[in-house]
Amino acid sequence: MFHFDGDRKPTGFTLIELLVVIGVISLLVGILLPALGSARRRSLQVTSNGHMRDIHNAMNIHGNSNEGRLPGLTAGQDLADIEGSDTGAHPAARYELMLYRNYFKPQHIVAPSDIHAEPATGVTKNGVQEVATSNYSYAMLEISDDASERASSWATGAPSRAPMLSDRAEPAGSPPGSIWGPEWRGGVVYGDNHVELLDSHVVANTRYSNDVNATDDLFHSGGAGTDAHMVHENATTP
Repeated sequence: MFHFDGDRKPTGFTLIELLVVIGVISLLVGILLPALGSARRRSLQVTSNGHMRDIHNAMNIHGNSNEGRLPGLTAGQDLADIEGSDTGAHPAARYELMLYRNYFKPQHIVAPSDIHAEPATGVTKNGVQEVATSNYSYAMLEISDDASERASSWATGAPSRAPMLSDRAEPAGSPPGSIWGPEWRGGVVYGDNHVELLDSHVVANTRYSNDVNATDDLFHSGGAGTDAHMVHENATTP
């Protein structure tokens, strides 16, 4: 026989209490998700900056056996002819040379968050890794004019305020975007191998040889060859 206890209160949450709990959880998710996303982007950027430092280290290793000239230039500071690609003015040719020398793997020149690039897989008949602009994420200093101050600084022991490598402009244009967002932000490796994570493509106090630029747009050439001009697609285009 069932006995009904009229004083016993029902257990569990009321509808209002459930709505309050759901509201609190939603609020916490709204606060935490952007922070987690930001932390993940920061981690990917640190990894990407590490890739660029390694690439610059490899460039210096090459320079030590090339009378100080980095990949793309001959020991006499002329533009090098590189198998399977353009002259050393083209960043792809410089990457091909370093891959041929086994300084790093093709995956190392692709940023971890770059959905528009994938590691190179093709090999020419002479064993050189074919590299297209879709196979690397990082722009290099323009050296199409081998008599410029830029080319003079494309060497081991370059000035500590000389940008040498950077995250590319994606898409290229004015103003440039980046793989990290609609406005350019990214890493820049300087001549002494230190890396800066910047929120703008306009950089203060760059230096090539003896020329100092108070403000310098990474992706726009001033025309005299004394300022930064980071190129990715070809010898002259960001």
